[in-house]
Amino acid sequence: MSAPHPTVTTGLFLLLLQEDGRPEALGQYTGYGLAGALLADLAAAGRVDVADEGHLIQVKDPTPTGDPLLDEGLTRFLGHDGKRVSIALTTIGRTLEHAVGDYLAERGVVEVEEGGWLGLKPRRYPEADGSMEAELREGLIEVLRGAEPTLQQHAMLGLISALEIPTAVFDKQDTGLTNRELKARASELRESAGPAVAGVSRAVRAMHAAVMTGALSANVSDR
Repeated sequence: MSAPHPTVTTGLFLLLLQEDGRPEALGQYTGYGLAGALLADLAAAGRVDVADEGHLIQVKDPTPTGDPLLDEGLTRFLGHDGKRVSIALTTIGRTLEHAVGDYLAERGVVEVEEGGWLGLKPRRYPEADGSMEAELREGLIEVLRGAEPTLQQHAMLGLISALEIPTAVFDKQDTGLTNRELKARASELRESAGPAVAGVSRAVRAMHAAVMTGALSANVSDR
């Protein structure tokens, strides 16, 4: 099966892979990002939208798109129709990494190396065909340098900013930007990238707030 044209979901997945094929160690944030990317793809396909000023999932059209990954994602979002975006992203994102990895493996883009005994080690996805990511990165770097983004590029870079990882994904030697310039450009794109990206950004901020609250509570109880 030939390599597909990257969607926001598959593109973000490839950008999150380290050189050894392991996803970036982002914990739950990886799930937020992939679920947000899937929401962006389904919104672009006219299947799912975000209502109530960006807070609620709204399924507009339940008919299949013809893409197996998007259709699996549509089924997942159907179960969250009318529910809060933050809850949908958390739930849907939990098992999305394997689904996207398997989809790309079937199309010859990556290989799947299962984790160790009892799954104690994470799956790895070494790239079998690096041309898709190389072309993707080239286009995104042009956008970071000031070019006008496509809808997909806008969403991808907005999600990378929402996950707070632009300097982990892009090397300043490749972009020609300082870390401050890179973060600023990615943040600019995030702010105008639409409700899916905004939902991920809110989820990440909420997670940060919960961690800080827990840390403060622990400090108080230790006194």
